[in-house]
Amino acid sequence: MSAYLMHPESDIRRAALERLSRAVMYAERQSQISAEHSTERLNWLIRLIDEANVSFGDTASAFLRELRFKVEDQPFDSLLRELLHRWLKKVPKGVSPDMIRGTLILLGDCGSTWDKAAPQWLRYLDDPSDYVRACAAKMLGEFCGTATDPSAEQLFALIKPKEIARPGIAGPFWTSRQFSHEGVPDIVEWMMEILEKRSTSEPSEIPYNGVDFYLHELCARSLDAIERMLRYGHKWLALETATETPGVVEGMRDILLRLGEDPDTAFAQDAWEHLARYYHCHHPRAKECDAVCAYPNWSPGADAFVIRQGFGKMWRDVMVLYPTAKESWADKTAWELIDLALPPALRGEVTVHILASSEAAGPVRFRSSVDFEFASGARVTLDGDPDRKVWNRVEIIGRGLQDRWDPRPSSR
Repeated sequence: MSAYLMHPESDIRRAALERLSRAVMYAERQSQISAEHSTERLNWLIRLIDEANVSFGDTASAFLRELRFKVEDQPFDSLLRELLHRWLKKVPKGVSPDMIRGTLILLGDCGSTWDKAAPQWLRYLDDPSDYVRACAAKMLGEFCGTATDPSAEQLFALIKPKEIARPGIAGPFWTSRQFSHEGVPDIVEWMMEILEKRSTSEPSEIPYNGVDFYLHELCARSLDAIERMLRYGHKWLALETATETPGVVEGMRDILLRLGEDPDTAFAQDAWEHLARYYHCHHPRAKECDAVCAYPNWSPGADAFVIRQGFGKMWRDVMVLYPTAKESWADKTAWELIDLALPPALRGEVTVHILASSEAAGPVRFRSSVDFEFASGARVTLDGDPDRKVWNRVEIIGRGLQDRWDPRPSSR
């Protein structure tokens, strides 16, 4: 794997670094390896990072991004702090000093007790660097509680006005608090008030998810929240929220139809696609776009939609089939339609999934759907009643079939 740190493609270098970082610092945590061996492993990795960074100028910064998710674990934290203090004195190519400062906060550079560290984290909430502020907020969220001073409840009250005046800390703070119930207000209302009143958008370069990200997940089934987002002028967030649920949400169709009227085609197309994939609906304006096509009565008893996702060399086709008369199909009928749309010889054999229990399995069931993956890379999802094997929707994703599968009837 280490050879790939010198690969000419940056995505491959980043993937190799992620694997190496986890191997060095996590692979044998349970076997209690010696401090000497841990030091040797980490120094070996740092030498590789330094060498690659001289050539490409992006490996050191990628390593810092990996450390955003580092859990407290000695001796690595002490060794990493030593490294980063050296980097602050002589900053590697392609690295922001603020990113080093923020990472040091995450690695415990402010101290190991609340009484010592919290006052520093609180001061860092007003630091000139958005990255540093976000890291401090993350640490406050991780270690506060009902008995700390300030408490979790007090910090929620403190952070909201700071976020409204200068966004970038509320999301990182919530990143650490989202699985705790201590001192948590009505979190959707807390975030919606921030969204309504904040002075600017969130910074683009912060190490953790922001309020916008969490809202689009928390409110995915809330028509009222989406309407509020639109009133506040956040149409892209409203669109992301309205299209978050991979299925039908009662009342959402009308909102999607409205969003699909937007004059910005790049915006409206996401609404058109979601309507086609999950609501058996071809937006009137989608006729202007070749990327979302409808084929009523594609086959007797079946309507079809074909969606071209992606752009340039990064694209794939998605085909969705619905019963024409809004009835369900028996399993045999559904598979006859799948065979017609994507012949078995093209899709290949069903591949085996390895579940968490390490038992081999074929298709994977999730609630009302069953997923099949094939040797070609293609994926088929049947939605309906898996127990009775009755289906009201079929989706075929042509992964790995670019230039080999064109599901549009006119191409046949």
